[in-house]
Amino acid sequence: MKKGIYEINIEEGLPDVDAALRILEYQFASAAVIGERVVKVIHGYGSTGRGCAKLRTAARRWGKNDTRVGFIVKGEDFSIFNPQARYLVEKFPEVASDKDLENCNEGITLFFIK
Repeated sequence: MKKGIYEINIEEGLPDVDAALRILEYQFASAAVIGERVVKVIHGYGSTGRGCAKLRTAARRWGKNDTRVGFIVKGEDFSIFNPQARYLVEKFPEVASDKDLENCNEGITLFFIK
């Protein structure tokens, strides 16, 4: 049974950008194969001072260039007032109970799989 949002944590272990993108690609492909439609990528927001949000920037750039991604919702825009986020909440009701909804979390990005 699908849980509504498939989570991928590319921040865990503080990998460099290349390693994080390999993790993202592998796990995103796995999510797509099993039929998930909403993927939440946890990339952090650069609070360690080491990366200056490099993972966030790289993950969002990756999503914009991946043809499987229908659209992206930045964590800071994950609100019912955002039309794309509202679409996710309406189409996938489990998304409405996600802890990051309405919390302006710059450390995440949601990807909708076409």
